[in-house]
Amino acid sequence: MQYAYDGHRLAAIEHLRAPGTGERLLRLDYEYDARDLPWRITEYGAGPVSTPTVQAVSTFTHDRRGRLTGEARRYFPNPGDATQNYDLEYGYDAGGNRTVKVDGFNDRRVEYHYDLENPSLYGSNNNRLMWYETINTAPNPEVTLSEDVLRVHLRFDGSAERQDRRQRDADHHGASGGERCVGRGGRAARVAWWGLP
Repeated sequence: MQYAYDGHRLAAIEHLRAPGTGERLLRLDYEYDARDLPWRITEYGAGPVSTPTVQAVSTFTHDRRGRLTGEARRYFPNPGDATQNYDLEYGYDAGGNRTVKVDGFNDRRVEYHYDLENPSLYGSNNNRLMWYETINTAPNPEVTLSEDVLRVHLRFDGSAERQDRRQRDADHHGASGGERCVGRGGRAARVAWWGLP
């Protein structure tokens, strides 16, 4: 494994098959913006070092505070033939907490909620993640055991961690569920997640 640097920044990682063979297993080239934030990673697949072939390209965007706002990866199974692997966007509140993740490739949206939203309800005001929700954003989602809405609640009560799961089946006939309690080192959380009916 070989590493190359551009000043203090990592510029490339190259994994060679064996010294002196001239054969590469993988190479990653890193590019940065004016703020030294990575904005593109180019992947080169296996082959001769002298003739690199682009295997995939990942791109990243950031806001003015340097927070990641988007990332996407395109894979090239054949030269000039690109396939999208993922396309993600992120949103944040004024305190820097991630509030949303949008997965445009898989039609999923995750929303995050913190105790700052309602301290009287949660009994705390510590900028702590309390629950998040995953929503299927496809126009006509097929409802299966992979629920179209998945909600996870985190509650801190000082006793035990309790997890409850309910999941709608393919025919909308109810929910399956389970429960387990695990102590968490003197401070515990109650965790519940379910698919909405």
